Amino acid sequence: KVKIEIKEKVNEKGHLFAGIHKEKIAEEIKKQTRLDITPEFIELAHPIKEVGEHEIEIKAHGKKALLKIVVSALEE
Repeated sequence: KVKIEIKEKVNEKGHLFAGIHKEKIAEEIKKQTRLDITPEFIELAHPIKEVGEHEIEIKAHGKKALLKIVVSALEE
């Protein structure tokens, strides 16, 4: 299992100002693991909008993998 950490601006309730989309996740996977995953392979029903741990699925070439996204508040 791979764990990707993303820091974003959040409000006082822990909600993100902007949702995290497939493109951002693909970019962070490449930065943090050097794996080049295209956004089409990422299964994401809707953008991530809250801090915490989120498990997403990656489907490519008939195979599946689970990926943990850990979203936390960006310290300013």
